[in-house]
Amino acid sequence: MGVSALTLFGDSILAAVAWLLTLLALNVVGWLVIRPATSAWHDAGWAIARPLALLGLAYAIWLAGQLVPVFRADALRLLALLAVAATVFIAWRRGMLAVDRATLRRLLAAELRFLLPFGFYAAMRGFSHDIIGLEKFMDFAFMNSAMATASLPVADPWFAGEPINYYYFGHYVAALLSKLSGTPAGYGYNLMLATVFGWTFQLAYAFVAEMTRHLEAGVRGAMAFVAGVWLTIGGNIHGFGYGFIKPLLVETGLVDAPRQVFLLSDPTRFVGHDPPTGDKLIHEFPAYTFYVGDLHAHLSNLPAVLLLACLLLAWFRAREEATPAAASWGWLLVAAWLVGLFAMTNSWDGLMYGVLLGTVLLAHFASALRQGAQATVAAVGDGVRAAAVTAAAALPFILYFHTNSATFLPTHSHTPVWQWLILYGLQSALALAGCLIAMGSHRSLLAAPERRLLILLTTFGIAFALVPEFVYMTDIYGAEHYRANTAFKFGFQAFVMLTLCACVGMALLLSVRSARVPRAAVLILLELALVPPLFYGWFFVQGGFSVWHQREWTLDGQRYLALSHPEDGAVIAWLAEHGGDRQRPLVEAVGDSYSFGARISSNTGRPAILGWPVHEQLWRGSDPEVWRRRDDVKRLYEARSVEEAKPVLARYRPRWLIVGRYERERYPTMNADLLASLGRVAFRSGETFIVDLDPQ
Repeated sequence: MGVSALTLFGDSILAAVAWLLTLLALNVVGWLVIRPATSAWHDAGWAIARPLALLGLAYAIWLAGQLVPVFRADALRLLALLAVAATVFIAWRRGMLAVDRATLRRLLAAELRFLLPFGFYAAMRGFSHDIIGLEKFMDFAFMNSAMATASLPVADPWFAGEPINYYYFGHYVAALLSKLSGTPAGYGYNLMLATVFGWTFQLAYAFVAEMTRHLEAGVRGAMAFVAGVWLTIGGNIHGFGYGFIKPLLVETGLVDAPRQVFLLSDPTRFVGHDPPTGDKLIHEFPAYTFYVGDLHAHLSNLPAVLLLACLLLAWFRAREEATPAAASWGWLLVAAWLVGLFAMTNSWDGLMYGVLLGTVLLAHFASALRQGAQATVAAVGDGVRAAAVTAAAALPFILYFHTNSATFLPTHSHTPVWQWLILYGLQSALALAGCLIAMGSHRSLLAAPERRLLILLTTFGIAFALVPEFVYMTDIYGAEHYRANTAFKFGFQAFVMLTLCACVGMALLLSVRSARVPRAAVLILLELALVPPLFYGWFFVQGGFSVWHQREWTLDGQRYLALSHPEDGAVIAWLAEHGGDRQRPLVEAVGDSYSFGARISSNTGRPAILGWPVHEQLWRGSDPEVWRRRDDVKRLYEARSVEEAKPVLARYRPRWLIVGRYERERYPTMNADLLASLGRVAFRSGETFIVDLDPQ
């Protein structure tokens, strides 16, 4: 505990600087590669260059790591250095390093649109830095397991002997950045969250600014800024109605007081919860996920989804502008490759955007049929190439990923219309208004590629919001939550797509010239429309920063170990230094989901026999082996004799046995002396000790 605030602050700043310099190097490399194709963009392509470079590097290492142990910090830095040197050398030979002042200003402005949100979130996250609660243990366990390996795939830290059977590419990317920048995992987790936050703002801004590039600069910039704010700290209109208006009505006596005060999570748990019914949904949006700080798959893939929207826009433009075929194919194939990566980062997104990309290609084919045989053959070739690239990109992951037997079934309940409108009505209305303007007498405000993409994304945004009203995917959740996960995954993407389209729609509304409706009136109406969803930002900021006088500021997500769990912290530190062979598992208490169970494996990446069993059941399709492992761990901790413990030790061959406060709570009949006699007590801190089950 005896670490000064200045030391905590200094270590965090140094980690952030190393992290940002690594990202900057990737950004430069990516931009030099795509610069010829994006020179006309408002930011010269700077916003999309960094995620493209990072994902490209991560995927190349992913492929290599299947064959050789290349996922080591020293090897990664050497490969990255060679990539940077080669790219800069080629760019120098081609005369691409020169940057005029106008371009430099565009690049600096684009970089500030990442750095300022990054800094804002890091400042807030520093007061809520702990990687504990909700699903943080799971996310951190995946990241730490990736940090601990040199070869791929990554071992499951909660199911020793097997690879992770979950879409964890985002956690792998967080580990990659940590290794490249030399950042400890506890800092890297929070810095990755800040990176995703910064990218979300930057890419949302970039997309809306590009979609509205023919409009006035003021309108374009304002609505692009709104898009970034809405997607990072904004929400649906529930927060305004129930968190601001309703309390005012309660004070005036017009309505009865609610059962409990408004919670920041209420807008994400509304349908089926208020009023309570037997059909409870989860309908998260990015701001809430950023607030709670779970580095989960849907959040990790959010920047890639925004990147896909930008790539589709580039491909639509290339087709419209009769760009040489190779350049047009390039944008399409990169988009197809990205959808393949979605299967590895968040498979739900792979499904949704695979359908979206397939629909685009079918429309492309239908349009080509009217243009003759040559265009038709070219469209078929585009479709075949895209499908092949998507499948090939996902193949290394699919080869060892075992899909569960879940299927889509018809729903037997539906969201009340008024609640659906609170969740998605405003965005849908603004996006549809934009589509009507783009297709009507003011169609000249948007060029054809932007117009088509606006209609496409609006259609799919509304469709994503409606899918859970008709079908759901079966899972292990109870009857009251039977479509909750489906609504969660589809609703999250509906919010993203409709927010982007709503901001384009508002830009168009501001640009329409009408004698009947003065522009000032339209501006006032839009400002009033934006108050409810952006009001959620007040809860976000107030909740994040209001604890500044109660908590120390640091980006070290493992700081809580020293403050409230020092014995566990000592065990984790000792294993990191003396743990040796990581192939053999450790034994620790099995805990329920969202509990303190599996805290040693989560914080070290060292595989345990079993972590959270319900989560493993979800990932492994109700595999009975999960319950067998749970019972075996219980049998070991509650053994009454050495002979009773031996079968479990023989079955799993663990190296380390953890006996601590949590084990004593989970297994109250445990005989600590007997467990200590199974090997050699290699480390002790207070009442917690580690038994070396294979003493030399």
